[in-house]
Amino acid sequence: MDTIKLHKDIRILKTYALILTVLIAGLFFIAAKQSGKKAAFDEIDVKRINIVEKDGRLRLAIANRDRSPGPIIGGVYMKTREGQRPGMIFFNDKGDECGGMTWGSSEKDGHINANAGLMFDQYNQDQTVGITYRQSNSERTAGLNV
Repeated sequence: MDTIKLHKDIRILKTYALILTVLIAGLFFIAAKQSGKKAAFDEIDVKRINIVEKDGRLRLAIANRDRSPGPIIGGVYMKTREGQRPGMIFFNDKGDECGGMTWGSSEKDGHINANAGLMFDQYNQDQTVGITYRQSNSERTAGLNV
């Protein structure tokens, strides 16, 4: 009688193993098929987006004020200037900042300050050419700066 029960238990275990193997294989193929799909969103809210190279080197940062990166010049990161300029910051092949598009405004005690710019930096230097706008109360300047 023990052999009949043993054969029945073995048959149940074989069936269980077969069903589990089929389920795991099915899940694997479903996951592999979906991994090639791109995510699509109607709307997203983020504080910062980093575009990076395969090696992790930063190429573009799109950030709010608090999450904006400090400049990198000659491989030196200037942490003291983090969180000061919302916008898009560009980085060259070396990983150094090479320009960006930034904007901002403030109003305190009736005093208005506003600015916006699209700037391109000279190699290992600061701005060399750009389009800028600045306002302090009713005084405004705008133009192409070289």
